[in-house]
Amino acid sequence: MGNLVLRHLSFEKWIEITKLAQELEIPSYNLIAVIAFESAETFSPQVGNPKSTAVGLIQITSVGIQSIPQYSLDKVGKMNFYDQLWGPVKAYLIANKAEKLHSLADLYMTVFAPSRRLSPWDFVLYKAPRKSYNDNKLLDKENKGFITKGDAASQVYRMLERVVLRVKKLDEERI
Repeated sequence: MGNLVLRHLSFEKWIEITKLAQELEIPSYNLIAVIAFESAETFSPQVGNPKSTAVGLIQITSVGIQSIPQYSLDKVGKMNFYDQLWGPVKAYLIANKAEKLHSLADLYMTVFAPSRRLSPWDFVLYKAPRKSYNDNKLLDKENKGFITKGDAASQVYRMLERVVLRVKKLDEERI
């Protein structure tokens, strides 16, 4: 991976995400990992999911947008990084009670399946052959036919390792 580890996470984006995380009293690395995972490592506010209506830094869906009625998916998808982070991303995290969450798994569930945010690690989120399972089948690494909170969160924990490496590199480049 070398220099390609999360190359789209710039110093400026790192600082902005860190400021939002501090305001929400959540670990900044956790928020960066969630955004990196949900945006397919692009940190692009326009990134979409070809299997759903999801768009943006945290892949807000047509269901998720209902928790922040002051925004529309169309409007979210047209925002720049800064406006989307400080507008709908912040509003969504607050509306879905992400403030002061110190667990990466719980923060990720706030984005991925908010009603399951505080569920146990082995809670089954989706089962085959449902569409929700098929849309997220890549999270079922063991091909069990179901996806647990742990399955989903473990992917973001792997991303966290990459975030730490990238932030370390950004910090070294600053000096």
